[in-house]
Amino acid sequence: MAVREPQNNDWIAAARFPPMTGGSELRKSLEARLRTALAERGFRRLRTKQYFQSGELAEPPLVAQLVVGVDTHRYGTVRMSGVAQVVCPAVDEVFASAPDDALTRGQWIYRGRLGNRVATRTFGRLENPARSEPLEWTADDEEQGDRALQDLLTFVDGPVRTWLDSRSSVALVRAAVDPGGEDESNGSVVRTASVLDALLGEPGRGVERLRRYAARPEEKVDSPEQVQAFLRWLHTVQPMRLD
Repeated sequence: MAVREPQNNDWIAAARFPPMTGGSELRKSLEARLRTALAERGFRRLRTKQYFQSGELAEPPLVAQLVVGVDTHRYGTVRMSGVAQVVCPAVDEVFASAPDDALTRGQWIYRGRLGNRVATRTFGRLENPARSEPLEWTADDEEQGDRALQDLLTFVDGPVRTWLDSRSSVALVRAAVDPGGEDESNGSVVRTASVLDALLGEPGRGVERLRRYAARPEEKVDSPEQVQAFLRWLHTVQPMRLD
């Protein structure tokens, strides 16, 4: 697995060496082969080309998704990276009515552009929970592309599939954000899971989770006032049938 770290002099190289057309052709080839390989694994591509979705790997009302980017570096190298996530379409619809002051900064910044995930993990953090930079598979020619694509798919079949299986039901999503869970301090995911609870007719479970989150001593991405605003809004969310 080839992982390339950004270099401080990348901008100098870009000025000296214009983008290579070969990289564009390699990117298109890898995109097409990736789409076919993920389809064989039950993931269909959505209208947004980096998004792939499977209704087979999670119990309703949840849906498993992969977001896999394939892009060309400024001087021709093709690189691939990704995110695994679990979403509930009904939760996204309801979130549209949430006031701005009830959201985390990330939810506010990306409102309308990124979905509200009930679980999410970058491929980098699946390799190493402490990793902050992206995990990338890179290639400069067809031979390297073959190897990079195979390495990425091996990762999808291994750590990614294992993680998706660990978030494949409402009970497992709740376990991840409840006491002792990996995501109990993730303000965005705690909020989204709590909306799911309200839609399922269990708002008290979500309210209690948010209060536990607010009481945790760690530094947070939101303020106590934002949590309280979210709690007020959560009380207005009505249950609905989720098939």
